[in-house]
This record gives sequence, structure tokens and C-alpha cells, in this order.
Amino acid sequence: MMHIRVIRFKLLFSTALAVLLVGCMHDDPLKLSYPGYVPSAGSDGWSTASPSDAGMDSVKLDSAYRRLYTSGDFTSARSMVVVRRGKLVGEAYCTDLLDRTRPNAIWSCTKSVTSLVTGFALRDGYIDSLDDPIEKYLPQQLNKHPEHKGITIRNLLTMRAGIDFNAGLDEQTGQLLSEIPDDCVDYILSNKQIDAPGPVFSYNNGVPTLLSAVIQSRAAMNLGDYARKKLFEPLGISNYKWDNYRDGVTLGAYGLWMIPRDLAKIGWMVCDTGKWAGRQIVSPDWIWQSATGIMATTTSLYGFYWWIDAGAQCVYMAGHGGQFVFVVPEKQLVVVITSDAFTQGAFELALDKAQALLHLAIESCR
Repeated sequence: MMHIRVIRFKLLFSTALAVLLVGCMHDDPLKLSYPGYVPSAGSDGWSTASPSDAGMDSVKLDSAYRRLYTSGDFTSARSMVVVRRGKLVGEAYCTDLLDRTRPNAIWSCTKSVTSLVTGFALRDGYIDSLDDPIEKYLPQQLNKHPEHKGITIRNLLTMRAGIDFNAGLDEQTGQLLSEIPDDCVDYILSNKQIDAPGPVFSYNNGVPTLLSAVIQSRAAMNLGDYARKKLFEPLGISNYKWDNYRDGVTLGAYGLWMIPRDLAKIGWMVCDTGKWAGRQIVSPDWIWQSATGIMATTTSLYGFYWWIDAGAQCVYMAGHGGQFVFVVPEKQLVVVITSDAFTQGAFELALDKAQALLHLAIESCR
């Protein structure tokens, strides 16, 4: 698909362009003038509120938005949307106003959506148990690659499958982005089993696509179509795209393009224990399971494709380039930050910088 084929080129081109612009221009050339953060009215299901009506300090919230409009640490940042108590309190698009309605690649935030859709598959009986081996759902593929027969669905959800699959863009992920293999599932399973399933956390872009294929094997539709029916339509989300691999399997790790206000809908639904506009969309139990972290690194917790920040008492989606959806249930707060999706390295919006904006929003809550 076109989006997949050009991604690697865009990453390189955007990085080079950023170098030229930063080196040759001054006075925040990549940012618009700060107009404030009052959210726009719309017909997308959001109700708006002033900071004071939502129990927030407008001056402190303003300081967060002003930082968004600076360069340096926030050069690649493009938008921030803030939700408090189910109301849209702030939104701003600091490089291009079209970002309000133009879907952006959210990269690995896609994984968190895949997790939500997996909850539907479990509820609808397409997945019998999270502890089922994936061989039960993909028997032909696992007969061809028997060394992976011990992998369970839970192993996929927690990045503990033990498959040797690199998370970067330069190795196996790059092969998938370039659509080199004819069969994405076979390509992922062709990699070695280097650890026993279960003990070792290894974040990568292969196993979520295996999970996508597992759901497709039972649902008689791919993950993208299933998500449209179960998640996006109930949330009133239509302005998005989710890429399929050329063999028809939806990319489970990335490939989803969305706008910030719709990402905020998903964030608020999770914050409100799976409800949107009074309707239960995702089961509260699945929300709880997804946000129950296991130790991923010495400093990070990971749930079912959701990261957990114990210090801020929040769960969050995170995607390449600086795409974040922070959910803080204790504060009834959601903060969505998007950035240039095609930057790398020093030009990406780093997690700690995004968390600085999050903490300003948290501090503004009364």
C-alpha cells in the first residue's frame, strides 16, 4: 500500500528537511503564532467546557500550551488536546491547522488499539482464552514453523513471545514496511525462537501482527474491519485509515492514521472504564487487565500494549516520532500529543518532554 511503501523515504526526507530548517531559520519558523487553546465546536460528539468549569487552572494549562508552541524540545510537536471530566477543554495545532481534520500516522499507538480490539474478540468468542497457543488459531503456519508452537496469545499481548524480531526500522520491521515478503505471518514466524515464551520482554512490531492474524482467522474479517464495527463506529469515528498488508492482514503494530480529537475519544473511553456517551463499549475488566503492568524494563511497566507510568498514575499509548495518548483516571484527565510522524532520533518528541506537558496539565487540575 502507498502509505507503507513511502514511510521509510519520508522518515529520511523529513529528518533532512528538519536539519536544514533548524540550521537556516530563526524565531520558531516551524510554529504558528499562539492563538490560545479554546477548543472548536464540532459535530463529532464532543462537548466542550472552560477550564474553570472542568476544574482546571486556566493559567497553568496555558503554560503547557505555550510550551507546545516553542521550538527546541518541541520542534516536531504538532498538536495537543486536553479532556477533563469527559469534556474537551483545550486543543491547539501549532504547525498546521489542517491537523485538526487530517489523519496523522500514530505508529505504535496502533498497538493499544489492537489491544482494545482483542478484548472484543475475547468477549465475542473468537478467542477462547488468552492462554491458548496461537497454533490453535494458525495451525498451518505453525506446522511450518513448529519452534513457535508454545507461544500463547497472552505472550503476544505482553511482548513475551521470544521471537527474534527487531523493533527498529532497519531490520525486520523495515522488511514489513517495504512489503518485501508475500506473507507477513510467515515472514514473522520465519524468525528464530531465541527465548522461551513468557519470561523475556522484547518490544517489537512482529507479534501484534500475529495477533491481528489470530483474530482474523476466527472473525471472518480482518482486524481493521472488526475494529470499525466494534470500536470506531460506536465512538463516531470515521476520519481514519488503517493499512492492511498486501496479503489482507491488518497491521497490528502500526498503520493506523487518526486525528487528535478521535484519539482523545479512545483515551476518554479508557479513562471512563470503557464507556462513551453512557454506553459501555469495552468491558471494564478488559480495561483493567490491559492496564495491569508487568515489569518490561528496569524503569517501565507494560500492560496489554499499553505503557504504565506508575508515578503519574496513568496509562498511555506511545508511537514513533512523538505520538502520545495519556490517560490519568485519578484526575479524570486525558492528554493527547501528536508530532511529526516522520522524524527520527534527536528530532523526535521524546517521552520525557511529552510528560513535561502532561505534568503541567495534571498540576492544573484542582
